Amino acid sequence: MALSINYVYQIVRDILQKDARGFITPVEFNRLATYAQEEVFNDIYALYTRALQKRTNRLEYKDLIYNSITQIEDDLMPCKRNGVSLAQVSVNNFSYPSDYKYFISCSYNGIACQELRENTDYVLNSRTAPTTAYPAVERNYSVITAYPTSITSGLTLTYYKIPQGVNASGTPVSSSPTWAYDTVGGQSVYNATNSVQFELPESTYNKIIVRILQLSGLSIREAEVVAFAGAEEVEDMNQE
Repeated sequence: MALSINYVYQIVRDILQKDARGFITPVEFNRLATYAQEEVFNDIYALYTRALQKRTNRLEYKDLIYNSITQIEDDLMPCKRNGVSLAQVSVNNFSYPSDYKYFISCSYNGIACQELRENTDYVLNSRTAPTTAYPAVERNYSVITAYPTSITSGLTLTYYKIPQGVNASGTPVSSSPTWAYDTVGGQSVYNATNSVQFELPESTYNKIIVRILQLSGLSIREAEVVAFAGAEEVEDMNQE
């Protein structure tokens, strides 16, 4: 059976109770879940950029450990958006998507754009200045500027978005991860229909659990979470 935000909530709740850290409320869990997913995503991306630059076999960063660059890309994939059309804000300036997080590439009418990172004035006034056949872009804080200046449409962006949530039907939504519940007999009972799942894949759930526990003041490693979850599963099977 596929894991859900309920798995994360139950493991976090049980570990905190076992460690005598008290009870985590759904409201507190949902707040920390949003931060934890974003932090895990940022750390995975940081590791990814390091791996691409160094082409190293040692894929470790903070408490993250991977076996290959492909494995890292798989965890980032749910947040990748390909060829999103950009809206013009003025002349050759285009706005970022509202959920933009990290740049991958730009294209103009299907032609890959060179990214200008330094000596922009020199490049624009050189013999190899950008043309519509060989376009270029410059990233600024609030806009992406396309060259030549005649480019006023047709610019698309491939990027990583801010991790958010997925609804019950599996569709990405702009809502944060949410453990929804109904109150039955004074107890909070999980409501799968109204819950918003993590946008990051199941392979990151234990990493998210570790981060939520750390945000709750408990220092723990992923291997300990895996062992605890395994013990919980065995106990549940024995009770059936």
